[in-house]
Order: sequence, then C-alpha cells, then structure tokens
Amino acid sequence: MSRLTLRLPETLYQQLIHLAEGEGVSLNQYIVYALTRQVALAYSIQTVSSEEIT
Repeated sequence: MSRLTLRLPETLYQQLIHLAEGEGVSLNQYIVYALTRQVALAYSIQTVSSEEIT
C-alpha cells in the first residue's frame, strides 16, 4: 500500500471528517472510498463518436 500526504483546506478537511463520521468509518477509509468511486466513474463514462457506433 502506498502513502500520500495531502494539504487540504481546513474547511474541506472538516467536511470530510463530518462525512466519515456520518458513515461510521475512519477519515482514511472515507477518502479511499470517495477516490475509488470517482475513478470508477471516470472509467465507466466515455463518449463514443457516431462513427464508432455504426
């Protein structure tokens, strides 16, 4: 597993803590979940040109 150090604005940090607590998970778990979800969306939503369809 890799380690990444981030500098976050205090307001974002507090929002993430609040969301993690609401989900009953650690801040680390919540951030990994949120990033995984975002990456999955980026890979699953792709535009297809009309030439590719036909």
